Amino acid sequence: MPEDATVFPVLLGLAIYSATRAELMSAHELSGRLLDLALQSNDPVWVVEAHYARGISFSWRGDFREARKHLELASEAYHPQQHRAHLALYGQDPGPICLCRGSAVLWHLGYPDQALTRMEEALVLAERFAHPFSRAYVLIWAAWLRIFRREVAEAGERIDRALTFATEQAYPFWAAMAAQQKGWLSAKQDQKERAIAQIEDGLARMQAVGTQVTQAYTMGFLGEVLGSVKRASDGVRLIDRALDQVNRTRERWCDAELLRLRGAILAAAEPTDCHAAEISFRQAIERSREQGAKSWELHAATSLARLLAEQGKRAEAHDLLATTYGWFTEGFGTPDLNEAKALLDELR
Repeated sequence: MPEDATVFPVLLGLAIYSATRAELMSAHELSGRLLDLALQSNDPVWVVEAHYARGISFSWRGDFREARKHLELASEAYHPQQHRAHLALYGQDPGPICLCRGSAVLWHLGYPDQALTRMEEALVLAERFAHPFSRAYVLIWAAWLRIFRREVAEAGERIDRALTFATEQAYPFWAAMAAQQKGWLSAKQDQKERAIAQIEDGLARMQAVGTQVTQAYTMGFLGEVLGSVKRASDGVRLIDRALDQVNRTRERWCDAELLRLRGAILAAAEPTDCHAAEISFRQAIERSREQGAKSWELHAATSLARLLAEQGKRAEAHDLLATTYGWFTEGFGTPDLNEAKALLDELR
C-alpha cells in the first residue's frame, strides 16, 4: 500500500478535528497538504474530500469566495456511486454535506435564493442516502441557514427536526449545536430568560464535547439577548470576549455580525451618545466588505442607516443603505431585504 494511502485519512481526520476545535491555522495547513496529495494522486474520492476540507477551512476563516470555489469543486467532482467509498473510509458523505455548507457560503456572499435552493438539494440527497451522521449534519445546517435568513417559523421547524434527530441518534455534537439554535429561537419568540438558559446550556454542552466553532457567534446572540433585558454592559462584555476569541482562533466568518450586534446593544443602551455604536457599525461594514459578505454588510448598513436617520442625517443614511441594497439581485422576499427596502422608502 502506498504511504500516501495511509497518510491521507489521518490528515483528513486531523483537519476536521482541528476545524471543530477552531484551531483554524492548523486546519488550514492540513487542508492544503490534503489537496496537494489528492491532486497528485488523481484519486476522485480524495479530490472530493480534500476540496471539502479546504472549503470548510476557508469558510470558518471568513474567506467566503475561496470557500465557495472549493465546495463547488468538491460537489462537481462527487458522484453518487462513490457514496459507499466515502462512508467506509471517512464516516460521512460529502455529497449532501458540501451542498449544505456551500449553501451557507452563498448566503454570506449575498445570494439568499440560491442558498435556499442549494440547501433543499442537500436535504433531498441526505434523505435519499439515509446516512444518519450526514443527515444530522445537513439538518443542523438547514437550521443555521434559516437563522441567518431570520425566518423564525421556518427556523423553528428546522431546529426541532435537527434536535430530535440528533438526540435519537445520540450525536452530542449536533444535539449541543441544536440546543444553541433553540436558544436563538426562544429569543425571537420573546422568551428572553428561557433563551438565556438555553444558549448557556448549549454553549456548555459544546464545551463539553471539545468544540469551539459557532461558539463566538452564539455568544453574540446571547449578548444581544442580555442587552434586550437591560444588561447592556454584560452583553457588550460578552461580545468583546467573542471578538477576542475570533481574533485568536481566526474563526472570522461571523465577526462582522458580532461588531454589528455590539453596535446595536450600545445604540439601544445609550441613545443620546451613539458614537461608539456608530464606530462598531462602520467596522462591521468594513469587515464584511473585506470578506465579500454582502448579507452581513446589509445587516450592518441597515443598522447604521437607522442610527444616522435618528441623528437627522437622512441623506447620508439613504445613500449608505442604497449602495448596499442596490447590489442585490435576489432575495427580495427575505426579512433582511424587506427591512432595508422599508427603511429606504422612509428615508426618501
